[in-house]
Amino acid sequence: MKKMKKTAVCMMACALLLGGCAKQPQAKPEENAMDINEFMIKEGVKMTCEMDELAGSQEYIKMMTASEAVNQIVARMAEGEYEQPDHVYVIQMPDDILLKTLEITEDQIDVSKPVADKLKNKINGSVFANMLNAGYGSDMIAAGAIMNWGESYIQPEGWNGNFVLIFEYGGEFSSVVSFNQTGDQVISASSLFIKNGEGQLFQAFQQYLGGSEPEVEEFSKSQLEEMLK
Repeated sequence: MKKMKKTAVCMMACALLLGGCAKQPQAKPEENAMDINEFMIKEGVKMTCEMDELAGSQEYIKMMTASEAVNQIVARMAEGEYEQPDHVYVIQMPDDILLKTLEITEDQIDVSKPVADKLKNKINGSVFANMLNAGYGSDMIAAGAIMNWGESYIQPEGWNGNFVLIFEYGGEFSSVVSFNQTGDQVISASSLFIKNGEGQLFQAFQQYLGGSEPEVEEFSKSQLEEMLK
């Protein structure tokens, strides 16, 4: 438990340092009128496939790491099929997610409301995905970081919060994609591969939400096939 708390502190620190890094916003997508969940799922699949493309690029991998262990993990990531997820969980992050996350850290940290309001948008799914990946060692964390992909968008109509999507696939790896408001009418998305464990990823993910009970919507394989065809 102590190790998990220290990991949480480290991952949160990384998120706060790197959370501001994003591409320039894309033009408002044509899907703007569609359901927000459908927009996020379609974009999340695209981002996961972008990570898959990176994993298959030997030139990119050589440029990013000389570690044989990390290379082996990335090679296995590239073996996956990511166009069609088996399940997707759309999780709306609670407003008090920052405070809930701090509850699992080792030290009591007091954060003022103005600061908390600024920081909560930096706590995204990559933080929690890295916490889970940490259970498989530093090489897994490094491989995930190399594959990380980010996009920014003009905020779609009807946007109403920050979200984390868990894309479950049948192979060794799944993906976690976050959508956070990062500016005036701007949302940023970040994706990360996550190693599949023995149990459900969503259940494993929940333990790092600090006891929060977020709003969750699940999409089955048949629903996703219809949406993504």
